[in-house]
Amino acid sequence: MPPNNVIVKHVDRRLRGRDEKGQVVYSPDFTNTYYHPISSHIARKNPVFGGSVQVDRTFYERLTYGQQLEISSFDFNLNIV
Repeated sequence: MPPNNVIVKHVDRRLRGRDEKGQVVYSPDFTNTYYHPISSHIARKNPVFGGSVQVDRTFYERLTYGQQLEISSFDFNLNIV
């Protein structure tokens, strides 16, 4: 329920497993990945996470005031672009 209904969406190629030689195999397609808005959770699932999240300005302005306050309390850098 608002204002706690915020997630972080990232688009990437998902890890599918390993081949017979032990090499990492990625999905050929890009898919959406969803994270709880907690830096440690994102970093655990995505080791290349740099601690910053980008939000489109138009999207950010459509959020309720409560959602904007909730986002500002998260433990990562929020970049509004």
